[in-house]
Amino acid sequence: MERLKHISELAAAGSMAEAVFRSASAFSPRNKALSFYGFTTSFSKLGMLTEKASRVFAGVNISRGDKVLICLPNVPAAVVALYALNLIGAVAVFVHPLSAEDELSYYIEDSAAKLVVTMDMFASKFKTSKVPVVTNWNRFMRGPKVSTAITADSRDVSREIAVILYSGGTTGFPKGIQLTNANFNSLAEQTFVSAACITRGEGVMLAVLPMFHGFGLGICVHTALYFGMTVLLIPRFSVKAYIKAMKRSNYIAGVPTLFESILKADTTRMDLSKLKGVFCGGDSLSGDLQTRFDAFLEANGAAARIREGYGLTECVTACCLTPKDGASDKQTAGHIGLPYPETLFRIVEPGTHKVLPNGAEGEITISGPTVMSGYLGKPELSAETLKADGRGRIWLYTGDLGHIDDKGYVYFKQRLKRVIISSGYNVYPSQLERVIGAVSAVEAVCVVGVPHEYKVSVPKAFVVLKQGSSEVIEEFNIRVALERGVAKYARPKDIVFLSELPRTSVGKIDYGKLENYPAFTAGT
Repeated sequence: MERLKHISELAAAGSMAEAVFRSASAFSPRNKALSFYGFTTSFSKLGMLTEKASRVFAGVNISRGDKVLICLPNVPAAVVALYALNLIGAVAVFVHPLSAEDELSYYIEDSAAKLVVTMDMFASKFKTSKVPVVTNWNRFMRGPKVSTAITADSRDVSREIAVILYSGGTTGFPKGIQLTNANFNSLAEQTFVSAACITRGEGVMLAVLPMFHGFGLGICVHTALYFGMTVLLIPRFSVKAYIKAMKRSNYIAGVPTLFESILKADTTRMDLSKLKGVFCGGDSLSGDLQTRFDAFLEANGAAARIREGYGLTECVTACCLTPKDGASDKQTAGHIGLPYPETLFRIVEPGTHKVLPNGAEGEITISGPTVMSGYLGKPELSAETLKADGRGRIWLYTGDLGHIDDKGYVYFKQRLKRVIISSGYNVYPSQLERVIGAVSAVEAVCVVGVPHEYKVSVPKAFVVLKQGSSEVIEEFNIRVALERGVAKYARPKDIVFLSELPRTSVGKIDYGKLENYPAFTAGT
């Protein structure tokens, strides 16, 4: 209990970079921090590279509070850039490298980024960028730099913004989620307690979840380095490479799609006895998948069993986790675990502030040290999502439906907001509708999520064309618009043309009927 009381104090002690290197200094600086295709970087070398990169960033006039867009897969440069920017008090804005050109332009403008760090293979997406673009990290590191190390000053930086991650929303425009140093450091300390399987100063974390994802950045990279682990970076997922890497890992984290793909792979018996922690997030873990993956782990010598976490980017990532010794009972109980230390859950009546009793179903709200400071440049939306209770505590309204039982276990039912979770990624119908609706021949459009055997859920677009329009021609125009305006992973494969969209008795679009298409007749 004594440790739990000090999580906030420990996490508040400085920046993300300071926390990582302070923690690492307690172990051997020669310990491996990063592993990438056989090349390793010690904590000592990571510290040196971070300090050097901070001086290079300063040399191109990046200073405290400035935003730098990082458009990279899981490569060492992304890690160095994160902590180098953090060291000087600048903000790392992580975005998906496969984002469309228009999306990237929006991220640059919305965040007011002063610099972009990416790779040659993505350079063409920034050809119209109005800010400098770094496409070769090694060349950048050889550039002009200030003569002395740039570090944060003596003031408390724990509550300053360290990272911005983008998420979509009901407006169709992505939101910049502002996360502080304390958010990430608190997450690390909380995960240590709740996971109950981490050993300080040792272990290998397999990091395939991308750093633009709260789960990938918060758990697989920062929490791992915070406790002196080696982060095994994988920039692109492939089943064969992942299974090979699993044999060398002590901790793995993934989304349901990842674990399903492993089970479907043609694998021979392997030694997974090193695994101490297996964590699933990003979407609901079905009891069936849990049973099958646990059997796979047991058959291959792993004592660990898969554990489900719940969270959202607005609180970095996981804030609730099934217990180590009781993970298997999730199959029958249906819960998603217990809240992290110093994190409170409560259920309120949707659309109100009325707190509901245990067992009652309503909107999940969360309060704790990992809750974001707000959405970038969107005070009204921030006020709708973050609400004070009159006693000095801020609550994050998740938009998720669930309940809490008398033992404190949290149960998730569904998302109140129209968000499609596809292979662990958020796909926002409103964004797709905005892009498709901009095609001149489109009269009306609605996008819904439909079940998918492998991806769990995928977007499907229903379109009503203006009279006299050709479906063949307009489908081509729509797909061109989607290719330019939406990341590949979020584009709907199926586009269905209807004479009209189904409506409810009060005139609203009947999403249920669309989700069950073609088991309805439009207009009935």
